[in-house]
Amino acid sequence: MLFADSVSVDGRHGVICPPTTVRVERGEVVLVVAEPALSRTALSLVLSGRMKPSSGTASWEGKDSLKLLRKHSALVDSPEINAPEPHLKVRDLVAEDLSLVPVPIWRKRGIDSWLNQHGFSEVAGEWVDALDPLTRLDIMARLSEEYHQVRLSVFDSPDRHRLEDSSWLDLLESMAQSRRKPAVVAVVSRVPDDWHGPVFFMGEQDVEPQMHLPHDSAHAQDDADAGEHAVPEQAGQNQDAEQTVAIDALLGEHEDTEHIEVDAPADGDEPDAPKHKSEDPGPEPVEQAAGDIEPDHEPQHLAPPAGEAPPALAEATETEPARDTEPGEHAQPHDPAINPKPETTSRAEDTK
Repeated sequence: MLFADSVSVDGRHGVICPPTTVRVERGEVVLVVAEPALSRTALSLVLSGRMKPSSGTASWEGKDSLKLLRKHSALVDSPEINAPEPHLKVRDLVAEDLSLVPVPIWRKRGIDSWLNQHGFSEVAGEWVDALDPLTRLDIMARLSEEYHQVRLSVFDSPDRHRLEDSSWLDLLESMAQSRRKPAVVAVVSRVPDDWHGPVFFMGEQDVEPQMHLPHDSAHAQDDADAGEHAVPEQAGQNQDAEQTVAIDALLGEHEDTEHIEVDAPADGDEPDAPKHKSEDPGPEPVEQAAGDIEPDHEPQHLAPPAGEAPPALAEATETEPARDTEPGEHAQPHDPAINPKPETTSRAEDTK
């Protein structure tokens, strides 16, 4: 088991990696999120025993020894550390790494036999930078397994190759489930969307990792929470429905009464008088003259017969002559001295 307790790395001008805690068992894959790339590489060197932390301890199987940790760990595809050079061919890359395996000369693997065993013989003559990123990462991972003491594999930024997250995650999980069941740590820039395993974060010192849920599980959890809130909401809707039924029952007893609609006044306006709603409004009321109203009786709004004018209006027309006034002028009383009355002639004189 690897246990890095509050390890940190200080640079020349500042802190490169703040105190971080990581714990991983054999046969397990753990992601560690760190930014930027320099911090990821520094943390990968510490977790693989290649660099001493500025503070904290990194132990393997409970023993705080960098030599022991370095012996049982492998650093895979670290930029500017042991990532393959682009000017190498696949055969040259395999030959270089196999030559560094600390075994007797008679036990060293042949290059062609290794390529045939792992299915890379067809790309042996290809340039490394022309390989598919997943194939290149697979070659580096299998070469790290040639060290028989390795029980821990640390991948530095495997997500930088613009691969599908599921592809390199499957590679790491298959490596963790191999015959030796090593512990696998991937220092990445972000958590993949479909990852559902343990995650540690740079700068955090929690011993227990955070479990990252995939989107489907997160949506299911959200739906469950929404269902819990929907129960009281549904109860409130049922209560409102019961109140509506009770109000309708009370209003049903007064079906024969007139319904009054009141328009809500706007801000600053005077409220209008209620309007009586009726299916047959009937004839419009006609105002009567003030002299025709009897004091003991209320005025009755009766419509005159068709073609006839109201009596009050007819009398007013007969008693009051028409006046020739301009719009806006007031009628003046007739004064013979000021406005003599014009003489009229009979129709007989006009005939003569």
